[in-house]
Amino acid sequence: MGEDADMRSHPLVKAEAVSAAVIEPRGSIGFLIRCAQQIHTRYWTWEFDGILTGPQYAVLAAVGRWPGIDQRRAGELASLDKSSAADVVGRLADFGWLARDSDAVDQRKRVLRLTPPARAALRGITPRVQHVQQRLTSNLSEGNAAEFISLLARVAYRSPSDLDVEPAEVDADVIGISTAPGHLLRRAQQVHTALWGTLVGEELTGPQYAVVATLVRHGEMNQKQLGESASLDKSVVADVVQRLHHKGLLVKDRDPADARRRLLRMTVAGNELLDKVTPGVAQVQEALLDPLSPDEAEKLLYMLRKVCQEPGSAGFSPAAS
Repeated sequence: MGEDADMRSHPLVKAEAVSAAVIEPRGSIGFLIRCAQQIHTRYWTWEFDGILTGPQYAVLAAVGRWPGIDQRRAGELASLDKSSAADVVGRLADFGWLARDSDAVDQRKRVLRLTPPARAALRGITPRVQHVQQRLTSNLSEGNAAEFISLLARVAYRSPSDLDVEPAEVDADVIGISTAPGHLLRRAQQVHTALWGTLVGEELTGPQYAVVATLVRHGEMNQKQLGESASLDKSVVADVVQRLHHKGLLVKDRDPADARRRLLRMTVAGNELLDKVTPGVAQVQEALLDPLSPDEAEKLLYMLRKVCQEPGSAGFSPAAS
């Protein structure tokens, strides 16, 4: 089957078509973004093994590209909330990589600059960051990878005014924030979370919806099968199942084939809640893709599925949380 046919087999789910149906989690834009983001996190961990986190590098890159910005702006550019930005800046300052100086115009404001040790370290770190980004898009051709980044940026940054034009002259060897697919995935996930909170609410989280939707679409199964079908890792699916069980949305029956295992199935209350939230879930997927034309949205979905299919794997088997 050619790529065009493969792309057409994963169309967008329209809200009006799912009012009485359940969205297949593995085909939704929110699910695919979470999968790709988790794969990026895995690659980053393999490369840096706790030495440096993605948000820490994003702050260093922001300060390197916009020298003299304050902590608030560095956090915004790195897509961090206020408390997370303060924690990251504090850690980098304690490590001796960021200096906080008084602003020449406003003495109450502290501006950030990279220290000489940070500049020296970044010369070795940035090529490794670039390697992670290239590995993330290794299933795409060079042209498709560029298009993927462009389309994903429009989903992650809803308006061109959301990000300052990145300066050509930089203070250190850092990558561009607005063109790093790992950063764009994290920001797109934040957009998805905000839309979910507005359009779906707190009755079901994304992973919880993935579990109940999988049970409705595929019938009762044990927890291991459910995790594999919903692409949730072992610890996540265990926590989700426990929470849903406590809410009375699913029940655990003894497996007649193996008394040590339990089969999970939906309750009436679970089905009713699923019917209630599914239209909102569909609206989230549509709103997330709203900056793109239908053809562009199909292309992004197709390329996200390629990104989620790790190199060397025969099928689509990411573990999302």
